[in-house]
Amino acid sequence: MSDIVTRTLEFLSWRKRAYQAQFPVAARTTSIVLQDIAVFCHVNEDDLPGDSATKIAYMAGRRSVWLRIQRHLNLSEAELFDIYSGVRAPLPRENRHE
Repeated sequence: MSDIVTRTLEFLSWRKRAYQAQFPVAARTTSIVLQDIAVFCHVNEDDLPGDSATKIAYMAGRRSVWLRIQRHLNLSEAELFDIYSGVRAPLPRENRHE
């Protein structure tokens, strides 16, 4: 494996542990913070409300925050690497609040 890939995977491992430290497994389904972020980010809405391009972009940004948190909590370093390097698109299960 190339040095840059190794260093990237090490960084993703460190960042994943940091996210997991903030949101322990036992508290994820009851976390008031995650519940609030899920509502704020409209994670369970299939369609964004309104037809304004600015409003849609704003809502998409909110969802991106949620997706980043969830990916770092639930995916392996290799899966994170694939997503953030553009190797693959995230799966639907990686984008939902359970």
